[in-house]
Amino acid sequence: HQLRALPDFDQFWSEVPLIFAWLNGVDPQDVPEPVPLDREEQAWIPPPTFWASGLGSRIEPVRFAAVNRLLVDLRYQGRNRLIEPYSLRRTNAANILLHAVRADGQGHRAYRLDRIQAVEVTTHPFTPRFAIEFPKTGSIPTPRSPSRRRTPGTRPTPRKVPRYTVVCYSCGKSFRRSQRNTRLRPHKVPQSDWDCGGRSGYIDPMG
Repeated sequence: HQLRALPDFDQFWSEVPLIFAWLNGVDPQDVPEPVPLDREEQAWIPPPTFWASGLGSRIEPVRFAAVNRLLVDLRYQGRNRLIEPYSLRRTNAANILLHAVRADGQGHRAYRLDRIQAVEVTTHPFTPRFAIEFPKTGSIPTPRSPSRRRTPGTRPTPRKVPRYTVVCYSCGKSFRRSQRNTRLRPHKVPQSDWDCGGRSGYIDPMG
């Protein structure tokens, strides 16, 4: 229930023989090559901080769809298109491009991330024509700690700041107090392990 979309069962069932072949040490055949690099592009892997940015949160559904081989309904410059997502590239002009293939047979396309308007992950699987270059993990939402709410019209209770210094009559140990109270609890003689028998003190006028 925490997944964005659940692929069809047939997709998993068709890959079961490949899983057993891999367990038996048989390398998969026909491994697809990456999308060819343009002269103005370079391969780019998003840093961890990217997923917390605006573009990162926009592309996270695309990453999920890519690693799970699901088609994406992409809203781009006012039009929708169904795509197979493959990789992200960075251009010499510092633009981030999403490389994909149109599912309607119109071939390879590159989309600028800052022009993507909406992303919807579908439940329709696809067989990769190129290598999937997205990382297996992306953003992990961190739950916010619940904030303390106070009743409207009430003021927070101010913290009590010590205003008095009480000095033990017997050992001379000082205690900070927020109220004018000279009674003392059991305590140790300063710089020793001896128990002091004094249970009262006096207010230090210089404290």
